[in-house]
Amino acid sequence: MGVNLSLKAAVVIVLAMAFLIGGVVLIVKVSMSVGVIPGYPVPVEKIKVEVTPGDSLQGTQFLVRAYWEKQRPEQDLSLMIQGPETIERFFLYDDGEHYDLELKDYVYAAHYDSKGHVDGVYNIKNDKETLASFRIGEPKCDLIVGNSNDNNINFVILPYGYNDFDAFVNDAKKIVAGRGALLSKNPFKSNRDKFSFSVVNTNVDLECEVGCNDVSTLVCCNTQKVKKEAMNCHHDSIFVLLNNSQLCGSASSYAKICAKNENSQLILMHELGHSFADLADEYVYSNYFGDYDVGKIDKANCDTETCSKWQQITTGCYPGCTYDSLYRSVEDQSVMFDLYPEYNAVSRDKIIRLVNDYTQKENEAESLLPDKKSYVVSMRYHNGEIDAGDVFLMPVKSGFSYKSSKYNYSIKDDSGNIIYSSNLEVPNKVYPVTGPDSVPVSLASVEFLVMVPYARNGDVIEIRKENEIVDTVSVTAFSNKCGDNVCDDDENYLSCSKDCSLIGDHFCQTDVCDTDCPDIKSCSKRARDYLLPVILVAISLIVIVILIIRNKKKKR
Repeated sequence: MGVNLSLKAAVVIVLAMAFLIGGVVLIVKVSMSVGVIPGYPVPVEKIKVEVTPGDSLQGTQFLVRAYWEKQRPEQDLSLMIQGPETIERFFLYDDGEHYDLELKDYVYAAHYDSKGHVDGVYNIKNDKETLASFRIGEPKCDLIVGNSNDNNINFVILPYGYNDFDAFVNDAKKIVAGRGALLSKNPFKSNRDKFSFSVVNTNVDLECEVGCNDVSTLVCCNTQKVKKEAMNCHHDSIFVLLNNSQLCGSASSYAKICAKNENSQLILMHELGHSFADLADEYVYSNYFGDYDVGKIDKANCDTETCSKWQQITTGCYPGCTYDSLYRSVEDQSVMFDLYPEYNAVSRDKIIRLVNDYTQKENEAESLLPDKKSYVVSMRYHNGEIDAGDVFLMPVKSGFSYKSSKYNYSIKDDSGNIIYSSNLEVPNKVYPVTGPDSVPVSLASVEFLVMVPYARNGDVIEIRKENEIVDTVSVTAFSNKCGDNVCDDDENYLSCSKDCSLIGDHFCQTDVCDTDCPDIKSCSKRARDYLLPVILVAISLIVIVILIIRNKKKKR
């Protein structure tokens, strides 16, 4: 009888151990299934993902935004990003603080920092499905004239219509530094060491068109694309070279020139007079096409009949400078009048002052904003109003705006103090090179990108028209305040557990027991998931303990 009891006890112990092991395995599985990849995989049919920009330099913080089709209480969304060498989990947030539009609108967003990542294509995935892609690339900026000193005034040159990059570079060198070119003319010649010129090796279609708006010499390009490609280089001014022999040229916030035309060097001088030096046309448009209105002209080379602006430089005072009612300093010998191969004395003085002011601005900015990276803000101008949109971060130092404008921006910290401010140039007016049908064009709408210097403690960019605030855009997401023991509005337990607790961070997190969720099913779900394995482990332990006690009693 004793032998039979021992055999039964052994069987019971073996079964109890099996239940114990099974219970432990279940607990491990439940633990692994909760919180490892919350909300993943995401149903492909319920989500749309977009990335801004689609292609940029290593170190760019790409904006990733996902649109969820249906209502969803959770405010986090987990996706995977797979690159040439890595695959990693990436969280997006619906809290109204990460460029996800509005709080709890089922739009999720966050910035993906590409610092330290290898070049190549990166796929945003849902399990095996690719939802969106973006590319991290090498710098495409090549210096062709001058040196790489950031303290120089830097021009960046973009190609359009070239199939051969070497041919583009040769044209760029010729138009800048060839015989009779820009750097052979004062004041550029006498200040040559303060300028540098770089080209961008790109085949992006800038969508340039000669003869747009029924003006034969006018050039129109996609300003958004031009600004984006120029950001491959640190720059203060941009011009586009078209592989074209027509008489063409125009300027807004950047210049466009037909490089193969015999007058291309003079046209560049004229158009940079607009886009770089903020000079006005010294001829009168109405002589060509009648009445017009391009707004108020307050430029250094145009004045009222007193001509007092340049009385310390020259006594010249001749009627006609954009308008009949304004005056110029020379009768006709000026590249801003009729492509005469010189800047007049007043224009030279303006450019020299601009060059000297640049050094002062550069030193001030270096002390305030030492990081060589910039916010890139998407903007839209429409009938006098400006709206600021998405923001991403690029590892390129922004340049300076020299041109007068009724618009400006300020970077402010979280106490409302101004860190830095500058004029904001809006490319809504396009001025063509002189010709029989040359008429300036005022655009009712234009989309463009603006580079704003990065401030480590930046909280908001405030945009003003004269003295009135027209829009603001938050940049606090780039300040990286995690670890300061304050749970800021753009932080939650998932994004910064150092500062925020799970309970009370006002953020509903997936697959955890979170009291910030309106329906706390995850708590009861977790309890149900653990109930069976815990019961198995408990029963097994009780049985084993009872058998051990009984066995000890029998031995006594």
